[in-house]
Amino acid sequence: CARCALLLDGDLDVHTLQAAIQDIVARHEILRTRLEMFPRMKLPLQVIDDDLDVSIEMESRSIDELFAAPNSDRLEVKLLVVAPDRHLLFFSLPAFCADGPSLRNLLKDLVQSYRARIEGRAIEEEPMQYADFAGWQNDLLESAEAEVGKLYWRKRDLSETAALKLPFERSSSSAFDSLAYSEEKAIEFATIDALAIRYNAQVSEVLLAAWYALLWRLTGQTDLLIGVAHDGRRYEELNSVIGPVAKYLPLTCTVDDIPFAQLVQRVHEVAAEAQQWQDVFTYEFDESAVMPFTFEYKNRAESFRIGDLEFSMYREDVCLDRFKIRLSCERDAQTLKLQFYFDEKYYDANAISYLSSQYYTLLNSVVAQPDARLSQMNLLSDA
Repeated sequence: CARCALLLDGDLDVHTLQAAIQDIVARHEILRTRLEMFPRMKLPLQVIDDDLDVSIEMESRSIDELFAAPNSDRLEVKLLVVAPDRHLLFFSLPAFCADGPSLRNLLKDLVQSYRARIEGRAIEEEPMQYADFAGWQNDLLESAEAEVGKLYWRKRDLSETAALKLPFERSSSSAFDSLAYSEEKAIEFATIDALAIRYNAQVSEVLLAAWYALLWRLTGQTDLLIGVAHDGRRYEELNSVIGPVAKYLPLTCTVDDIPFAQLVQRVHEVAAEAQQWQDVFTYEFDESAVMPFTFEYKNRAESFRIGDLEFSMYREDVCLDRFKIRLSCERDAQTLKLQFYFDEKYYDANAISYLSSQYYTLLNSVVAQPDARLSQMNLLSDA
């Protein structure tokens, strides 16, 4: 599922907002797409409706209740009135319609359409449709030039590394549910950025290396797999696509008692190699590629203003695939916000709160001792 809440601060015209949303639905086929099961077929087909009326529903439930509610199989739009000049606009889409970057593209398109409606003009530029991207990707996977990349992924044995468990994991065979998340923690961006500069690496690689280090400390396993989110839009033409383009790439890194700087270098090499072949990765290479531990790094979504009305991302939640624990890192202007999402079947809130504190403490330990070995990093705070 993919859900977000947009904060609309200022004098909002609800009728113009409704028209702008309808314009977006008309422009993007994927927002008019549904799954339909036909007789004698084992799998449903995607059907694109020519027209789809999407009405804004005025909502009395809280935003927390909306995010906790079951997801719909079609696009839903709800409006919460926080104050006369403050509203929350909630979007809910099924997983086959959107990913994280899609929600941010939805925000940009909404601003563009709302502005066009106010100015009384039509938007002439046609967006790239998800079906065009899917066609391009299918052609790529069938091409001769993709064979090297497909061989790269086939050589990766994910069966053992994907079965990694933390000592306090509970056994479960019930369906996947990822509604729970830990309390958000924050650390100064400049602090981690200085570490990245010291290690000649990206901030995301430092944060990912710390996640590997913590899993190594907790499990003692040397070959660790983490699914790392990639938005799949490395070509400019794909930046504005709305659809499930993003994917988690399985990155396996060897971790032992080495200096943290050396681990960052290993992570950099593994990530660069995987990114080279990201376009040809599909789960068909290994059915066990359900990655229990995942990681995402993103910048805070841009805000936009039309007159005295400001549009910004208030909250977003996307589940691309099954996981047990996902570490999400979001960069704001001056801070890094760290949050753990988890499947309640396997872990309870107290366990994840403790895990979050260990990760935060380990990061601060790296800041204090950037050349120390992994075994020397603190996991317990002094508090």
